[in-house]
Amino acid sequence: MPGTRANSLQGICQKSSKIFARALVLAIVPGVALACALPPSVILTLPTGHYIAGAALTVLVTALMGAGLDRLPEMRARPLLRRPVILPVMVSSYIAFLVFLALLLIGIFGARDPMHNLLTLVFWTGIWVAVPLGSVFLGHLWRPINPWTAPVRIARTLLGLRQSGGLAALGYWPAVLGVAAFSWFQMVSLAPDDPLVLAAVLGLYWLAIFGLAVWAGEDWLAQGEFLTVLFGFIAKVSPFWLEVEGRHATLKAGWPGTQILTMPPLSFSAMVFVTVALSSLTFDGLNETFWWLALIGENPLEPTGRSAVVVANTAGLGMVWAVTAGGGGGGGFFVG
Repeated sequence: MPGTRANSLQGICQKSSKIFARALVLAIVPGVALACALPPSVILTLPTGHYIAGAALTVLVTALMGAGLDRLPEMRARPLLRRPVILPVMVSSYIAFLVFLALLLIGIFGARDPMHNLLTLVFWTGIWVAVPLGSVFLGHLWRPINPWTAPVRIARTLLGLRQSGGLAALGYWPAVLGVAAFSWFQMVSLAPDDPLVLAAVLGLYWLAIFGLAVWAGEDWLAQGEFLTVLFGFIAKVSPFWLEVEGRHATLKAGWPGTQILTMPPLSFSAMVFVTVALSSLTFDGLNETFWWLALIGENPLEPTGRSAVVVANTAGLGMVWAVTAGGGGGGGFFVG
C-alpha cells in the first residue's frame, strides 16, 4: 500500500508538472487578441497620473537648475573627434529630395488609409517625432536631410544668382507663419492624416519655400523655413553636435545648453517663433483632455468629429498662444 500511494503521488506530480508546463507555454506564445483602438479606450487606459507627475518633476528640476546656475559644471565645448566630411550636405540633401518626391507620389497614388501609406508614417512618425527627439541628443539631424538645400543651390547656380532677394529683412516672420499654419493643420484641420491631403500640403509648401529660397539664397532657410528653424533651435540643447568647416567636421560635446550660451540674443521675431512653437505643443496636449472637451461642450465618449470643433479649437489655439506670449515674455511681446 505505501508503494501504491507513492506511485499515485508521483503520477499526480508528473501530471501537474505537465499541466503547468503547457500553461506556461500557452502564456508566452503570442496569439490573436481582440482589442479596441478607439480614442475613448486609449484615453481610459493611459496612465495620465504618471505623465502629470513626470511633467511636474521636470518643471521642478528645471527650476532647481535655474536657481543653482552658479554651482553647475562649466558650460564649455570639448572637441571629441575631427574627421573629413564623409557625405557632403549637397549629396545627402539631394538624396533626401529624391526620397521626398517618392513619398509624395506614394501619398498621391498609394493607399488612402493612413496606416498603410508610407508618406503619413514617415512624416508624422519620422520627421515630426523621431527627428526632433534625435536632435535633442545628437545635434542638428535635419541639416543633412533638408530637402531644399541641394535643389536651391543647383537652381541658383543654373540661374546665375549670387545675391540675396532681400527676404532677410523679414527676420523669422515667414517661419512664424509657417509654424502657426502647420500647427493649425495638424491639430484643427479636418484630415491631416489623409495621405492625399498631406501630399498636397507638403508639395505646395515645398514649392513655396523653394521659390523663396532660390530668390533669397540658401542661407535664408535658417530663418525663413519653419522646420529648419525649429529643429535648429531644438538641436541647441544637445550635448553633442557637429561643426563643419570646409571639408572637415569636428564632433563636440558639452553640457546640455552649452550651445545656447554662444548664441546671439534672439530677435523679436525669433522670440515670437519660439512662443508660437511652445504654445502649439501646449495646445496639442490640452485639446484632447476631458477639461478642454468639457469646456467646448464635447462628450469624449461620443465625439462629433473634427468638423464640429474647428472654430473652438482655432480659438483655443490662438488663446493659448496669447497666454504663452504674455506669460513667457512678461507682456513684453505686446508693449514692444
